[in-house]
Amino acid sequence: MTLRPLLAYAPWQARDAALRAVAPLFIVLAVAGLPLYGFMSSQEISDLSSDPRATELALQVYDSAVSLAMLIGAFLLMGNAVAFDRDKLHVRFLFAHPVAPEAFYLQRFVVAVVISTTLFVAVPVGFSWLAVPVSVLGTLKAYLIVQLLIGSLAVLWGSITARDGLALIITYLTTSILQQLDRADQLSPWLSTLSKGLPPIAAMERVADALMAGTGLVTNELILVVGYGLGMLVAALVIVKRAPLVR
Repeated sequence: MTLRPLLAYAPWQARDAALRAVAPLFIVLAVAGLPLYGFMSSQEISDLSSDPRATELALQVYDSAVSLAMLIGAFLLMGNAVAFDRDKLHVRFLFAHPVAPEAFYLQRFVVAVVISTTLFVAVPVGFSWLAVPVSVLGTLKAYLIVQLLIGSLAVLWGSITARDGLALIITYLTTSILQQLDRADQLSPWLSTLSKGLPPIAAMERVADALMAGTGLVTNELILVVGYGLGMLVAALVIVKRAPLVR
């Protein structure tokens, strides 16, 4: 089997990824751009970096907006990307050609991450140009970390169930709450053990915040997030390969 049939799908996967990747850009524009524009207009400020209080406010708004955009973007990245093909029986014609399903979805994941990250460059670059300087590389690293963990979780649920969107949201919310409570020593021993075995959502958020700020990165947490994300992706692809596509 050659790679030509697989690579023929790449342009279509890129187009789909680009449509999904636009949403985070609009989120940042709405959550950060419009409020800051209104603030500058009301205070008659032409340069946010000229006022220390305005600069601090702009950075706080940027951190909040980008964190929200990264999370929603990750939900959209691979949400319903696997389950939809099975539910609508697209697998019957997608894999009528000599293409391995696991290779197809791995390529879809990689293409989606590359396209969405490339488009997201506009966020830190645009903010640095129009508002106050922020770390472009740090923002993109944080974006990649979130896409890896949440995107892999989405692929895993998509390989298991047709209701992957609901499962993804429930998993994220439950895990986030449990791990926050565990960090505050508010859980019983068995719940604390359970929370540590779930996807490292809280560690992902801390790693992303540290990368954006450029300070306090815990290497062990970074390794945990990357390793867990890659592990979920591999597990999802194994399920796609071994389980019936139509079920």
